Amino acid sequence: MSLKLIHGPPNSGRAAIVRERFTSALGRDPVLVVPTLDDVFAFERELCAASPALLGGSILVFRGLFGEVAKAAGESVRRPLSEVQRIRLLRAAIDRAELGPLRRSATRPGFAAALDDLIEELQASGLDAESVAAGASTLEGSAYLGDLAALYRAYAELR
Repeated sequence: MSLKLIHGPPNSGRAAIVRERFTSALGRDPVLVVPTLDDVFAFERELCAASPALLGGSILVFRGLFGEVAKAAGESVRRPLSEVQRIRLLRAAIDRAELGPLRRSATRPGFAAALDDLIEELQASGLDAESVAAGASTLEGSAYLGDLAALYRAYAELR
């Protein structure tokens, strides 16, 4: 599988080049990564307007690329959770974790959403719950980090 990057300023004609190369590669099941979900829909509309039927290929945003890479590597791909599902799961993790200094904060509105943002950043950085817990155990007076590690671990176990 090769990777080709087509870039340029807006309205430079690159969209036509991308559409042309994408349709010519449909037999090889190409993957087109675009910046936003709106761009996904726009490219799909343009491709379908040019041809009555197309088979093969995927158009997705960058986040979807990770699933494609995992599938290509033979790894199982988890179905993404909706925002409501994530918040409910985080609230369950908060109830499950044994907390110290963050115990009162965890009951406040907005804590689950902030925890969601933190876990997303930790995952994007390649840190799992165990590595965060290991880091918390090496720091003196890291009760807050210990609580965060416990929350992350509870989330990972429930997930």
